[in-house]
Amino acid sequence: MLTLLLWSCVFVLVGAFLYNADSYYGTSWYRSWYNATHGESLPENTRKGFIVGRSSRSRFILATTAVLLKVAATILIAGGLHPLYEFLMWPVEVISLVLGFYLGPFVYEQWMKKDKAFAYLDKVESGEVNVTRDLKEGVKSVGNKAISRAVEVKMAVLKGEGQPKENTVKSELVASKPDNTQHESKIDPMDAVKRFTDRF
Repeated sequence: MLTLLLWSCVFVLVGAFLYNADSYYGTSWYRSWYNATHGESLPENTRKGFIVGRSSRSRFILATTAVLLKVAATILIAGGLHPLYEFLMWPVEVISLVLGFYLGPFVYEQWMKKDKAFAYLDKVESGEVNVTRDLKEGVKSVGNKAISRAVEVKMAVLKGEGQPKENTVKSELVASKPDNTQHESKIDPMDAVKRFTDRF
């Protein structure tokens, strides 16, 4: 199980590496190949490579082909493999490689941040930057923003701006409802009985 997980991680990283290699070099190679084999040139605004800009089906076919080539090379070099082991590893390797294709942009973005991280570590080692002070300032900044927001919400509630719309509508309906209590109190019961009996 540990070997399966290890090889899955390896193929995910390989897939991410192949994606970024294709992004750097494969797009120009694919453009040259496309222009040479097709009657028309690839549009300039189209960025396409052997992996970049491809559909899921194309990426799956490419991953399957790459894994099969890996199996064939391993058989030729090692002189044979256990069939059950290859049966279990083959789909895992294909899925991991396709997943690496999709994680390629994220890995590239994190890789580009390494220069900033190394520069920050150099400043820490040279004493230009105090990590403890930076952490305190960061926590203080976040805390101040949270307190400021809480105060704004509290002031809005106190001013009535935070009153729910449902309650406001209900209060307006109550205020606009006519008061019939005074009108009902002016009715004389004897007069009502007399008007009822006069009908017969």
